[in-house]
This record gives sequence, structure tokens and C-alpha cells, in this order.
Amino acid sequence: MGWSSMAQNRMQVKQAKKRNRKQYVFIVVLILVFAVVGAGGYWYYRISNYKKLLPGGVVFPGASDDHDQDILDIRQAFSKDIINILLMGFDRNESRDEVYEVYRADTIMLASINIETGKVDVISIPRDTLVPIYRRGGGKDKINSAFTYGWRYGGGSTDEEKYKLGMLYQV
Repeated sequence: MGWSSMAQNRMQVKQAKKRNRKQYVFIVVLILVFAVVGAGGYWYYRISNYKKLLPGGVVFPGASDDHDQDILDIRQAFSKDIINILLMGFDRNESRDEVYEVYRADTIMLASINIETGKVDVISIPRDTLVPIYRRGGGKDKINSAFTYGWRYGGGSTDEEKYKLGMLYQV
């Protein structure tokens, strides 16, 4: 065996290793592509079939009992063009249930839905905002405490007074 045949063998071994590395990278990339496409397809399936995931359906006032799909203009259901919904999250858990009966709002958000344009605006109200508390004789406190003073109506009415909004709905 001469030098040229040994050099040729080394070149063949290097080329074989390079080819094996390329095949390995190709297989890994192919597996990743299948995983991403599969996850994306599953996500799209879940999103596109959201109605099947919801318990029950949307019930409109005036809908018939025979489960026909009554078409009801949303403006008739709410009798206005803008719907304001106050969203509140509370600091409630099992250990606090033993001590407290009423909870303060951790998160206060206002969602305003414009039915004409289909636009939804959501703002977060800082929980330390100092406001006059509804039904408290002009006293001021942090807005997250409003719910404790007026139970269900305290939070919404205080926010309604503060921001001058016709707010009928609370979640």
C-alpha cells in the first residue's frame, strides 16, 4: 500500500462520516418539522372546533325551546351598541375560606365591546387606585376594596362612578 491509497482511504472515510452526519441532521430536522406541523395541526383543530369544547351553547333571550337556531340580533339582546363588562379576579383560596367571607379583587379589567365595529378594548385598572367607594358616604379607599364594601354591587358601581360608564355586566 502506498501513500496515495492511504490518503484515498482517509478521504473515503471522511466523506462517509460527512455523509452520515448530513443524513443524521436531515433526519433530526425532518422529525422536528413533523412535530411542529403535527402540533400546529392539532392546535388548529382545537381552535376551529371550539364550539364542541364549550359546555352547552349560547342561550339568547327569546330563543325557542325546540333548539332551532334562532337568529337574534345582538343589539336586541343587549339593547345598545357598546357593551361594557367588568372582569374581576379575587384572592380566594381554601385557606382563606376558613377565615374570610369577602375577598378583594386582585385583578380588575374593563372590556368594552363595540358591536357596530366589532372592536374590543380591554383596560386594566390598577388595584391601588384611590376612589370614592359607592354607598360608603363619600369615603375613599383602594378600588380593589370596593367589592368588600358593596359585595357584588360595590365593585361595579364604584368603577361605573369613577369611569362614568354604563356597566351592566360583571364577571
